[in-house]
Amino acid sequence: MTVGVAVVAAVALAVPLAVHLTGRDGGEQVKAGEPAGPVVMDAALRQAKRTGKDVEATAERSGNTTTWAQPNGRFKLRVSSANVRAKVGGQWKAIDTDLERVKDGFAPKAVNGRVVFSAGGKAVAGAAAGGQRAARGVTRAALTDAATGTEWTDLVRLTVDGHDMTVKWPGALPEPVIAGPRALYENIRPGIDMLLTAQDGGYSHLLIVKDRKAAADPLLSEVNYRLASPDLTFHMDEPSYAVSARDGKGEEVAGSPTPFMWDSSGAITATEGEPAPAVPGSAEHPTLALPGLGGAEGAHTKVATASLGADGALAVKPNREFLDDGGIVYPVFIDPLQGTQDELDPALQARGDVEFLQRAELQRQRRERRSRRIRDEDVRHGPVGFHLRVR
Repeated sequence: MTVGVAVVAAVALAVPLAVHLTGRDGGEQVKAGEPAGPVVMDAALRQAKRTGKDVEATAERSGNTTTWAQPNGRFKLRVSSANVRAKVGGQWKAIDTDLERVKDGFAPKAVNGRVVFSAGGKAVAGAAAGGQRAARGVTRAALTDAATGTEWTDLVRLTVDGHDMTVKWPGALPEPVIAGPRALYENIRPGIDMLLTAQDGGYSHLLIVKDRKAAADPLLSEVNYRLASPDLTFHMDEPSYAVSARDGKGEEVAGSPTPFMWDSSGAITATEGEPAPAVPGSAEHPTLALPGLGGAEGAHTKVATASLGADGALAVKPNREFLDDGGIVYPVFIDPLQGTQDELDPALQARGDVEFLQRAELQRQRRERRSRRIRDEDVRHGPVGFHLRVR
């Protein structure tokens, strides 16, 4: 799983009584122009009847819903399974995961929730050229564990539904190379890079082990993190090693599935007959052009194990036999905490344990129910009563 904890969303759609839903879709859609303020439903309906075209009621926008008035007096509602916009400074904007410098690190420009990556601050000798090297700045003070002497640095800080949580890393971090939504921390250990990628509602995280010499580093015997939150508790599903963050009611507000490993023997995933998708930053930095960053399809794979302490201490243990296997093609990618729940399937195939498969499938079904894809619908004109609740 990529270090990353992503928001687990449940969608509830409240529709007024006697509203008729159909599967029809028609009419040319037009923007409501650039009025002084958001266009309410009545105003959009008047304009639609006057122009003979669909007009968006921009006042009804949410992260994943769009409403149009139609010339026939109906309203059409589109509900997407994923957010297409985020509210920034009180205004809805298209999702933009490109990173920008903020006071306490690097954050995506327009996403739901808040994700901030460490600004780093430790100079790294011999780092590869390319990409946008982050400017030096003030970084947050690290926390030293009095019992062990370990200095913990805030790696990622997230805000999910009003809940704050932090993922900490043991030790200082170099200044990252910034390329679009990606922050590359080079040589956190000799021959090992860390890559964080911003997503809407979360992030992903990879450790990139460049060669066999790097794979022998003691860091990879047990990769340690610390999870902290003032009001969330952290839990691990033992068979799958999936981690969840839950509120006081026991509801899961963030989660990260099974830690996963793969090598560079696979092919870049692409639609048949089309070129491989461009990777952000691949033209500017050699590490970001590695084919294995595209995923594990066709590669050698293995599940890593993990444990979670009562104090939020998370220990991920990469599979040593996998790293030492002579048939493995380096670089190797280790995904200790993953932000994308759908990427659990390769781990299931690699493990093949019946109980594990059953538990993981139940988790997948639960998350699928929380994120239903709803088709475009035509809705008869009625009271305003469409509410999206994202948890």
